[in-house]
Amino acid sequence: MLKIITGRISSSKTHILIEEIGKRIESRQKSILIVPDPVTYNFEQRLCSQLNINGFIDVEVCSFNRLASSIVDFFGKNKKSYLDDSAKTMAMRFCILNCKDKLTIFKSTSDKKGFSALALKMISTLENCGYSVDDLNNVIQKLDNGILKYKLMDMAVLYQEYNKILSSGYTDNADKLKTAQQLLPVYSRIKNTVIYIDGFDVFTTSLYNFIGSLMEQTDIVIALSCAENNSDSTAYEIHQITLDNLIKIAKERNVPFKIEHTKRNTNHKSDEIHFIEDNFYKTKPFAFTKDTKNIFLNYYLSPQDEIEMVARSIFDGVKKGNRFKDYALLCNDLDKYSPLVNTIFARYNIPVHTNKKYDIAAHPVSMYLFALLKCAYSGFTPENILNLALSSLTSLQQDEKEIFVSFIKEMGVKGYEIENGLYFDRGDTEKQTQFDIIRKSFVAPIKEFRKNILQKNTATEMASCCYDFLKEQGIYEKTQNLVDQYEEMGFFELSDITAQLWNKTQALLEEVAQLFGSTPISVEEFSKTLHEGFVSSNASTIPSVLDCVTFGELTSAKEQEISYVFIVGANDGIIPKTYSDERIVTASESALLIDLGLELTHSVETEDARLRYNIYSAICTPTKALSFSCPLFNQNGSPLSPSPIFKRFLQLFPELRITNNVSLTPRDNLKKIYSIEQAMHFMALDRLNSPESVALSKYFDSFNNRKYDILKQQKKSKETVLPKDIASKLFLHKNSTSISRLETFATCPYKHFIEYGLSPVKSKEYNTDSLDIGTMIHTTLEIFTKENAFNELTRQECYDKTSEIFDKIVPDVHFGAMISTNRQKAFNKILKDLTSESAWKIKEHLKGFSVIGQEISFGYNKFPPIEIDTEYGKLYIKGKIDRADSLEKDGSVYLRIVDYKSGDKKFNAYNVENGTDIQLMIYMDALLSHFKNSKPASAQYMLIAKDNELSGPVNNAVCDDKKALSEDVFYELIDTSKKTAVKLAQDILSGNIMPAECDNCAYCDYNGICGIKNIDKEEN
Repeated sequence: MLKIITGRISSSKTHILIEEIGKRIESRQKSILIVPDPVTYNFEQRLCSQLNINGFIDVEVCSFNRLASSIVDFFGKNKKSYLDDSAKTMAMRFCILNCKDKLTIFKSTSDKKGFSALALKMISTLENCGYSVDDLNNVIQKLDNGILKYKLMDMAVLYQEYNKILSSGYTDNADKLKTAQQLLPVYSRIKNTVIYIDGFDVFTTSLYNFIGSLMEQTDIVIALSCAENNSDSTAYEIHQITLDNLIKIAKERNVPFKIEHTKRNTNHKSDEIHFIEDNFYKTKPFAFTKDTKNIFLNYYLSPQDEIEMVARSIFDGVKKGNRFKDYALLCNDLDKYSPLVNTIFARYNIPVHTNKKYDIAAHPVSMYLFALLKCAYSGFTPENILNLALSSLTSLQQDEKEIFVSFIKEMGVKGYEIENGLYFDRGDTEKQTQFDIIRKSFVAPIKEFRKNILQKNTATEMASCCYDFLKEQGIYEKTQNLVDQYEEMGFFELSDITAQLWNKTQALLEEVAQLFGSTPISVEEFSKTLHEGFVSSNASTIPSVLDCVTFGELTSAKEQEISYVFIVGANDGIIPKTYSDERIVTASESALLIDLGLELTHSVETEDARLRYNIYSAICTPTKALSFSCPLFNQNGSPLSPSPIFKRFLQLFPELRITNNVSLTPRDNLKKIYSIEQAMHFMALDRLNSPESVALSKYFDSFNNRKYDILKQQKKSKETVLPKDIASKLFLHKNSTSISRLETFATCPYKHFIEYGLSPVKSKEYNTDSLDIGTMIHTTLEIFTKENAFNELTRQECYDKTSEIFDKIVPDVHFGAMISTNRQKAFNKILKDLTSESAWKIKEHLKGFSVIGQEISFGYNKFPPIEIDTEYGKLYIKGKIDRADSLEKDGSVYLRIVDYKSGDKKFNAYNVENGTDIQLMIYMDALLSHFKNSKPASAQYMLIAKDNELSGPVNNAVCDDKKALSEDVFYELIDTSKKTAVKLAQDILSGNIMPAECDNCAYCDYNGICGIKNIDKEEN
């Protein structure tokens, strides 16, 4: 007997099924509830909750695969090794290796990552549809020569090879299902047992056949979402097809059937949700005439704002008496929203369970293993060694890791040097000694592993070698330590995933060893095959607490009792999701195969119907209220378009309006406190300036509890003024400073504090940066200017001399970084031409002038420092002039300063007053102080660019240019720069470290910690 219970979504179909199961439990009769594998836990919880029981014996909640395994086990037929998804992917790679010479169109593609998974997906589809290799070959014979025919020929070859693996002692889900179906007639345990099926939208051909065999043995009750009398076909199209197929199977097998349509409980949901159920996909829907109180449409500036407001809404609802489990947060972009949800919800102390499969190929254990294998087959390249060293599972301590990694990056250490020791001196004996000690202890076990595994010929030997090494290095113990650390920090899901990794790694090593056996294989192929297994393996978690918010894709809340649903990230292309056709056979080719009798279940029409129903089921899930929202800008500031579904809501609910939620200021956020962590976050953004922040700080400080020590530390870290005695010791050692320090302070006191106060060590890569280029150009021009008599040089001679100097200097820059790659060598030609052109321009500029000196330092040797008087005492300014020239005219000596700039630096008189460009004027004052009775000619930047432009003030006594300044104005600029320097020095000594916004904030090395960006975002 087949009974199909139909009804619209959430029309108590599952409730009816569970009530029937409850009656059978009372009479001690057996039942089996078959549901999709990912939701078995949810259904078990729902059974206990609805029937008000703590557990059950007479009911088995399982998936089709688990039921098939039980049947096969009962008869002792399950002696074959089971292939799960990861093992099947590795088996497919084994098939590809064995059959590569027989492949045609996929011969070259088969080596690429991901092809094994694509091929397996195609073969699984053929299996589930009940097609054999012979069926595939029959279709191939009907096709004309072309791409589709060659695709199917290759798939037939792989399908046949895959079947050979199964017949040699392996089994998969499809094979188990087929075996279980054959055993059903003699399976006594299923007699007098009612089988209930719920939670499915479609079935594969093999499942239809299995269900048909079940019908012949026992009673079946299936719950299926479907509208009465085939109405609302757009929403329930996929289920109507399933219903028709089930009826067809029952008729073919002479099994009596009946259909019971459940009436909707009008009191079960709010009026708005019922209205959506009836009208969402109608061509000409009615308009909702009542007040719309339970549908909310929202626009937000960013995903962060969106999740922030969702967290507040949930927190407020729980304070009013709701439970966390009454809420679900759904989206179609888990990768983007997962970090935001975990971070922001933690701040509000909201427990959340993310319903997703986690990729374990990016986990430290697997990354460590593959970096190790790569070292084995491709050598000790810096990339491989750095990947290994940066994992959290090595024997290196944190300080050793930093020394080891930074030395390799900065000094350009080669692979052979990592393996055998440095071949040439790097100029820092102490660092080299530290590096070599760490290198020897780190590399020794890897060299031993490499030696051992390269002697192995089979996957079995290599897997054993890998396992022994991981065990020797204590990877299991280190993994357990990670598990404990994650638990202590409250990251229970991450802890659960990490705990699964060691067992999964062992299982994959065993599986690849069994699959390949004694077949000869290279270490590289062994590594790639193992990687395919990790990529196709996923880790899943169960909720750490029962009362928690459900977070996942649109189908995550399916068949659950949820009162409030938030659908976030509803942008165009995300909801509805753009369908990506990643298949061996395209949609148009599938349509052609249907005409030839090969109907694949993964048609585009089926996928479209499934996507439509997923959206429909998500918005119809809540019993009380629905919130539908999207950000208008992504995390990078790029604009996003709202989903077209917003327009549909406005059609159905004419009185509804979309709320534009602009970001609140930190002060606004502090007016309502949700948690201590949330308060701390906004107090930090507010920098404790508002009355609300100050009041909260005093309140928290009154508690003698370590929990609030973090807040106190946060408060201290955001202070914007240092004590004067500390500022003096920190910034102005021996009462001396430099022009660049003063200009940095004028630009941003906070940047000055970090750069010159804290002085963090920046990690330097072994490549050419702007500093290397600038130093190289400066040095070339300095040598050229010293060695040559300019008036006698032709342009070509000038170019030749500069090129000769350039070629001598380049190899010594950053241990040969400027000649380390062909790309850099090509770039050097451009730099050489630019430097040569600059040298010629210097010759042109020097007509009438003579060079006094280059790299003139004051405050370091014969030139004394500049003295300025501040209210804190005398301050000495040091500096270095790139080049100084002199000119005799009308009985007077005029001095010129030229500062070479490889960037786009132009003089601006306004910046002399604000302090960001006092360098030239201070230099000129120092030069005039040394050379008595001299006058200023000009102080200019020379831009090392195509036109070699000069930028800076010029005395009109030596130049007829209309833009030239009078001598009095020139001296006024010098005087202003000195006054500005005094003011800046006094501000530094006052302890000011307040961040200041400027045009270059986006390019600042410290913009991630100053808070300016976050404050602007909150306030604007």
